[in-house]
Amino acid sequence: MPKLISFQQAIKKTKGQKRHLILGNGFSIACRPDIFRYDTLYNQADFSKCMHAEEVFKRLKTHDFEIVIDALEKGAKVAPIYGGEKELIELLETDAMSLKHLLVDTVANNHPARPNDISDAEYRNCRNFLNKFLNEDECDRCSVYTLNYDLLLYWALMHEEENDKLSLRFNDGFNHEFLGYEEDGEGAIFSPDLTWQGETQSHSQNIHYLHGALHLYDEGSQLTKYTWINTGVALTDQARYSIENGFFPLFVSEGNSDKKLDKVLHSAYLHKAYRSYVSNTNVKSANFFTYGYSFSDNDEHISKKIGEGKCKRIFVGVFGDIDSKENQLIIEKLEALKGYRSNRYPLEVEFYEVESAKVWG
Repeated sequence: MPKLISFQQAIKKTKGQKRHLILGNGFSIACRPDIFRYDTLYNQADFSKCMHAEEVFKRLKTHDFEIVIDALEKGAKVAPIYGGEKELIELLETDAMSLKHLLVDTVANNHPARPNDISDAEYRNCRNFLNKFLNEDECDRCSVYTLNYDLLLYWALMHEEENDKLSLRFNDGFNHEFLGYEEDGEGAIFSPDLTWQGETQSHSQNIHYLHGALHLYDEGSQLTKYTWINTGVALTDQARYSIENGFFPLFVSEGNSDKKLDKVLHSAYLHKAYRSYVSNTNVKSANFFTYGYSFSDNDEHISKKIGEGKCKRIFVGVFGDIDSKENQLIIEKLEALKGYRSNRYPLEVEFYEVESAKVWG
C-alpha cells in the first residue's frame, strides 16, 4: 500500500527543483462542492431541449456529461450497422452537441456570480498554494496546467491584497490593454484588444487552460479573453450574455480522450498549451504535482504523457481514504504509467494528502 505524505513534505522534497501543477475538477469542488460536483451540474441542468439525453443519463446511471456525450456519439457511429435510420442518427448527433452546449450553459449559470463570493481567507490560502509553483524564488520557470473551465484559478491569480507578501509571477499569454465593457442601445460591446499573443510572443506563458475556459472566446482570427476593469460587469455576466447570443467560449467537452485531443490540436491556443505540457513531461529533472485530478480515461491524452515522458517524479494528490475504490483506481493508473518507462527514465510516484495542502482553507 502506498505511503501518504503531506503536501509540505512533498514540497520539501522538491526544494530547488522544477515543479509543475496539474489541476483537475477537484480543485473547484474543494472550493464550492455545492456547485462543481458532477451530480450538482446534472441536477441544475435544463434538459428541455434534449429530453432523450436526460434518459441516457438515467440508463447509464451517471451524472457525468462526458460519458453520455461519448455514448451518443458512438451510438451515432454504429447505428447504421444495425439499420438505424438517418433521422435517428441525426437525433443522436444533435443531442450530443446539445449536451456540450448545455454543459457550458450550466457551468456559467451556476458559477459563483462575483469574485467576492469567495472570501479573502479562501483566496489567501489558494494563493499560498499557487505560490509553490509561481514564485520564482520557489520554482523558476514552472507552469500551472488546468483542465477546469471555471474562473476560480483566474480570480485567485488576480486577487492581490494590500501588503500582499507573495510574489506570484504568472502570464496567461494575453496582452493587458483591455478597454473595458459598456452597454449601448444595441447591446454589449467587448473590447477586441485583449487577445492571445500567439506562438511567437507568448513564450513566457506559464498559465495554461488545457481544455479552454469560460472567459476565453474563439473569434476566428483571434482568441479573446474577457476580463473586468473598473466597469462593474462581472465575467460571469459577460459569459452569459455571449452564450445567450450564440457565442460560446473555447471549451473542450468532447466525450472521450481522442476527440478531446483532436479539438485541442485544431486550436492554436490549446495546441500551444498542450505542447508546453508535453515538453515539460520530457524534462528529466521535472516534478509534477496533481490536485483534484482523477486520471480518468476521458483525459488519457494528459495522463499518458507522464508515462511516455522523462520527468523525474509525480506527486499525486489523494482525497480521503487511500483504500477507497476511487483512489485504488488512481493507484492502478499510476502503476500502468510507470510501466511505460524504460530503466533509463524511471518514474517515481508519491501520494500526498490533498487536505494537507489547504488549498482553499
